[in-house]
Amino acid sequence: MSFIAQYPELKNKRWKSIFMEGRATRIKAELAQAMPSQLPLFSHDATYQSLFEKGWRSVTPIDVEYQRQKRNRQLNARIQEIKGDA
Repeated sequence: MSFIAQYPELKNKRWKSIFMEGRATRIKAELAQAMPSQLPLFSHDATYQSLFEKGWRSVTPIDVEYQRQKRNRQLNARIQEIKGDA
């Protein structure tokens, strides 16, 4: 998914990496079922924190479910691999 149309500032590689870090952190929290009550502090720099927040808020339930299913497929493949070795 391209977020550049929605957020033109993501043409900057550094800013895009901060945005993606926000997404990754949110998905990780969702999968661990450990959502914080407040948005995590990424940086005291307002621009960086804003980009992190935009990334955090861009995660949809579909994104989370996709990652959950992907993780489960990987775990099941690993379990089958271990059972095959035994």
